[in-house]
Amino acid sequence: MKYGLTRRRMILGPAGLGIAGAAYRYWPEDGISNPCLTDALPDHLHKHELVQSAWEGIDPSHLWDSHCHLIGTGDSGSGMWVNPAMKSLMHPIQWLQRAFYLNASCTSDDGRSDLHYVERLHWLLQQMPGLRNRP
Repeated sequence: MKYGLTRRRMILGPAGLGIAGAAYRYWPEDGISNPCLTDALPDHLHKHELVQSAWEGIDPSHLWDSHCHLIGTGDSGSGMWVNPAMKSLMHPIQWLQRAFYLNASCTSDDGRSDLHYVERLHWLLQQMPGLRNRP
């Protein structure tokens, strides 16, 4: 039975939800929910000691950031798709994984998630030192 409700899934599903709930409850600071900043990156983050030390000796005008993870749901007609198991509570671990990805990328399942993801990437790029506050 490839997709049936096996004893293992009946046990692991609720256990996974319990672990996820405990992780959320006991995660440091404000939990694992992404605040999805929409204004300029706050100074306490932008000017944080770790961020400043990472940029030490680097001229931001010579920086080219070429690493990107592109994801999508296909709601823009892009041809992307999501495994149907990720949309089903019958697969709680995969369902939580999808919810985690949507939260991490500051998108929602409102029929425009592909567009929101690209807009978020653009905003993040504008927050890079050397590009901050440029049009």
